[in-house]
Amino acid sequence: MIGMTEYKPLVLIPTNAVKQYCFGKFMHNLEQFDLMGGSILFSDDTTEFMDGDDVSMYDIDKHKNMIESVGYECIKCKESLDTLTQAREKNPNAMLRVRAKLCNNRENLRREFLQRTEYTHAIWLDSDILPPKDFIPRLLDHDVDVVSGIYYQQKLLRRDGIDEVVG
Repeated sequence: MIGMTEYKPLVLIPTNAVKQYCFGKFMHNLEQFDLMGGSILFSDDTTEFMDGDDVSMYDIDKHKNMIESVGYECIKCKESLDTLTQAREKNPNAMLRVRAKLCNNRENLRREFLQRTEYTHAIWLDSDILPPKDFIPRLLDHDVDVVSGIYYQQKLLRRDGIDEVVG
């Protein structure tokens, strides 16, 4: 097993208000992690242009504030309204727009990680995934440059009955 002084990982978690359905379970799971001396950083990309009936009227800072209220650092993903409006006009497919926002949010976290030179490793975790409490030391124990977990492809069932692979 890796010594705690060798590595200082930063767990990077892109999120938004759509993930409210699992917020409590996810936060409870975070409390169990062996961070090996590292930290956790969220980036919230909730905007007034989120897709979904409940989120369209959502206070855009509420999700970020909830994360911070339980003791975690959360930065706001900066995305201009023009960019979001253009994305809607260019691509009417809601799932693909959500994926584009997620990519932007991950880029926000990547930039933040690179500025924080005290950390040795970036560990990516989506805010609706509940890994085992020892997943960080288990990943780092491989002692290689890149390690990944398995994500299954998601399918979007279109109204015309044709499955569309989106991830």
